[in-house]
Amino acid sequence: MLAAFVGIMRNYKQWVVSSIKDKKVAGEFYNAIDWIELNYEKISDLLNPDEVHPGLQFSGIIERLIEGTKDNESYRDIIVAWICEDKKVPFGKILKTKAMRKLWKHSNRLSERHIEQLIALRDKLKNLEYPPSEMKWLVRLIEKRR
Repeated sequence: MLAAFVGIMRNYKQWVVSSIKDKKVAGEFYNAIDWIELNYEKISDLLNPDEVHPGLQFSGIIERLIEGTKDNESYRDIIVAWICEDKKVPFGKILKTKAMRKLWKHSNRLSERHIEQLIALRDKLKNLEYPPSEMKWLVRLIEKRR
């Protein structure tokens, strides 16, 4: 399954490069595909074999990870790492906000390492001229744990 899936994702990478004129949108799709490929072993059980569009596949994986963060520590690790990568992806603001709200609800389950990673992200984002809107939930999450 891995070989077939990687083949499909590579085809999409070629399609993204050749057909999407908006470089910002193309970059978001490229980041999503790269993330899926790099984390394939951790998320292979979350893939939907019927969904081949990388944006929808990516958002579906993140949605399933978010839903499992309450009970699954490895899902929390993956979600926190994904948030802290801070790369632009399709539906990124919506998914990051949703993930941080879920982590906020279950903040007692986050490790000190998770909190340190999130604090480093907050420090990076607060120095931007226009911090992203999802930073509101990041700050709430960190404050709740302190």
